Amino acid sequence: MFPFDPAKVFAGIHRRFLAAPVTSPYTGVTPLNGLVAAYFVDQRECIGIMRAIRFHEFGTPDVLTVEEVPDPRLSADNVMIEVSAAGVSYADIQIRSGALKDFGWFPQPSLPFGPGFEVAGTVVDVGTNVDSDLVGRRVVTGVPTAGGYAELATAPAAAVYLLPEGIADHTALALHGQGSTAVGIVESAALSSGDVVFVEAAGGGVGSILVQLAKNAGATVVAAASTEDKLSAAKQLGADALVNYSTASWDDELRKDFGQNEAK
Repeated sequence: MFPFDPAKVFAGIHRRFLAAPVTSPYTGVTPLNGLVAAYFVDQRECIGIMRAIRFHEFGTPDVLTVEEVPDPRLSADNVMIEVSAAGVSYADIQIRSGALKDFGWFPQPSLPFGPGFEVAGTVVDVGTNVDSDLVGRRVVTGVPTAGGYAELATAPAAAVYLLPEGIADHTALALHGQGSTAVGIVESAALSSGDVVFVEAAGGGVGSILVQLAKNAGATVVAAASTEDKLSAAKQLGADALVNYSTASWDDELRKDFGQNEAK
């Protein structure tokens, strides 16, 4: 049995998601306002039956429930992962709340629905087209069909990344999507010493990592966020200057301090 109620854990994370300041996994703390690692610590009791968190209606975090469901089916090109850490993303929050129903580009999922688009864990089985050497390896990956809030999840073998020793599952998970996005942005910008970098949403998952990467590149980092808690977290991560863009004159202050065309 779970040593806690996982539905309540995930519901609590969903409630805190938009309110909590974030520090990056580079500091040893998993982001809350970005990607959150939550843990399943459990031994599976029945072959072919697993426990998963799903919802049968859109609404508040309280719609999340723990249910016994059949194990996911393993296709020829996929791997089966015993989940140790499941990411909670902004997409999960939006889907669960029903907020995406107003956007035609994102169709509403059929119900019941199991959230969770990123997981870390150990490969326990592979499809017929996949190298069996993956069994027993720790991996992190995206889950295209969602369903990561569960004891087991499947993902394309081509999409999994092997985890080296010394990197915990939850740290790797926190860096998987948002870390790669931040690295791509910094590489595209070709930052160098002397640059001034303006990081919007510096309290978020991508933003908190951008602050650190830009600082490490030698740039002067101006971090922008909407609350003092988030700005304080950005300062701890190395930001040189802080901008609260909930104030009406934040852009004038930015131009005054750094010039209209100097910030990247």
